[in-house]
Amino acid sequence: MGSQPKSISASRGAAVLGLSKWASPIDVWLQICEEREPGFCAGRGYTLPEQPDNAAIRLGLLFEDNVIALAEQRQGYEIINQEQFWTGAPDHHFVTAHQDGEYLTPGPIKILHEGKTTSEFPFRAQWGEPGTDRVPQQYAVQAQHQMFCAGANECIISVLVFPKSQEDIEENISALDSEGRSQIANSLNMLGYFHQYPIARNDAAIGEMLKAYKEFWVHVENKTEPPITRWTDVARIFPAPKGTIIADERHERLLNERKDINAEIRNAKKRLDEIKLESVRWAREIGVQRGLDIDSDSVEKLIIVDAQGRKLASYNGKTFR
Repeated sequence: MGSQPKSISASRGAAVLGLSKWASPIDVWLQICEEREPGFCAGRGYTLPEQPDNAAIRLGLLFEDNVIALAEQRQGYEIINQEQFWTGAPDHHFVTAHQDGEYLTPGPIKILHEGKTTSEFPFRAQWGEPGTDRVPQQYAVQAQHQMFCAGANECIISVLVFPKSQEDIEENISALDSEGRSQIANSLNMLGYFHQYPIARNDAAIGEMLKAYKEFWVHVENKTEPPITRWTDVARIFPAPKGTIIADERHERLLNERKDINAEIRNAKKRLDEIKLESVRWAREIGVQRGLDIDSDSVEKLIIVDAQGRKLASYNGKTFR
């Protein structure tokens, strides 16, 4: 995949905006500062975020060409200019993008291709109806970012969905040759596991993104930390704490509140266990009286309801809900 450029790339845009599940503005700031000045993190006692590497990323790269082939087949146009690099012109030189490709359409409208892979569970949870623009937020940002850099009017996000998680299938699929991967991709397409989402260019959204990018880039140029937004940010920029600090009035109050909350959580967990034990013990006694066999090997679910028949809890021999 190569190293990221010393800039705000399309894959980093959502993180800079605080909209990524996988990275924060601090993460991107550390990565860019390290790229611009090798040794930046070590010299300041920061911990550099590791480049992500997992089954989802690896299979996404493995099926990149297959998604392109399916997208060409679906749209009826060839996809060209794959991996073309763009910058945001002189005023936004720090905004860059590598496009997955663009459709060779006969008209003046420029349509980008962006390919994705996922598995069925996150697809159902995070993606909307195919044919709409309801895609995960970080991908919507990525599409607008790329359209700004490439001067495009539309970006079609194509997603190939695996019925099982990438972790479950990687070992078998990664050993396949290109023909084998093509057969799998075509079969998934025939079974309805390939979808497309057209994203129209939104200049108002792009304008707000660029304003946020400019504010972030000031932190890069000045080597000043952007706002901390996550607990993991603290671990990155404060990895080896030492010394004793006397709390001011506000933080003394906050930290005492934290102690009280933790005590409440412990007491609540203890009480939950007491309720569970008492309820299951009672249910077993009732079950024995009625001739029911409730034991650790039971797979039947016992339902406890109120006088109106509304469910209160259930027990299947192992789990109480």
